[in-house]
Amino acid sequence: MGPEDLTLTKLDELLSKLGDSADNDPWTPRLNPPARIRQYRRLAYAVGPRYAKATLNNYQVYDRSNADRDSQEQCVEYIRGFCEVMPDCLHNGGGLIFFGRPGTGKDHLMVACMYWATLRHGFSVLWRDGPMLAQEIRDRIGGDESERQLVDRYVEPQILAISDPIPPKGDTSAWVTDTLQRIIDRRYRACKSTWATINVRDGAEAEQRLAPPLVDRLRHGSLCLQCEWESYRGREKGDPTHVADRD
Repeated sequence: MGPEDLTLTKLDELLSKLGDSADNDPWTPRLNPPARIRQYRRLAYAVGPRYAKATLNNYQVYDRSNADRDSQEQCVEYIRGFCEVMPDCLHNGGGLIFFGRPGTGKDHLMVACMYWATLRHGFSVLWRDGPMLAQEIRDRIGGDESERQLVDRYVEPQILAISDPIPPKGDTSAWVTDTLQRIIDRRYRACKSTWATINVRDGAEAEQRLAPPLVDRLRHGSLCLQCEWESYRGREKGDPTHVADRD
């Protein structure tokens, strides 16, 4: 069959068959059980003692108001559903994005999902917090690692989870934003999933603090959750707490 025989219909069928190849599917490789345990331990060490044992069961839903409690419980239920069908949600590169003020438990929830991703589903996961990622980007200048090598390293895992890429004061530097955008863009084109917790009110503020194309790619096909309740750390002393007790 020559090029002249390829009608649009036949070309579409041919590309569809080629696209079904496992070589073109970034989600086909899965970690075996020993590798899952090793990666879980690396993630727990990386996130530190505060979040090392984070699960959806030990996320605390606190009773500042009925509306706060209901919003948190609904958010946790959304995440439970997401975790159960995660392979379907992530297959085309969809991610998981948390917007909200500091202290609302976004990192706890994301880390719990990371453990699900690796232990239950066998996906490769890399976690970085924003300041650590920004420092790695700055340290690359004059270092042994090229920009391409750095970007390649962050594109490799099936899931990249970033804890707040926006600095607490000021705007992200143009150099860091540009490199981050290269990473997100390449992951987006490769149908790799990118997760993030972002200390902003919503996607519009995230676009102001980062860059609209970057945030647009993060949000496309992703589960985006608004953590609008009050900060757990800022609650008044003596406020009753309620620990979510679910299987």
